[in-house]
Amino acid sequence: ESVLGASLRRIGDFGPTDIAKLAWVLAKLQIKDDARELWVALSKEAAKKICTSGRFIDISMTAWAFAKAGLAERVLFGQLASA
Repeated sequence: ESVLGASLRRIGDFGPTDIAKLAWVLAKLQIKDDARELWVALSKEAAKKICTSGRFIDISMTAWAFAKAGLAERVLFGQLASA
């Protein structure tokens, strides 16, 4: 099983920092098209977990990753900005 597939399958087990770091790595390595489903799942999990954790580093890493990947969503960025 690929790392992308395993991550997608277990995304619900990830904590805020795990989500932020995975998004950062995907953006840094420019993995976008092969991981569309994972990006969608990361967005949903980030909205639930990162926006409530309030840790600046998780918020900033996630915002950077989504912006770098060109997947910035108005709703997610609004939630990150108000976290």
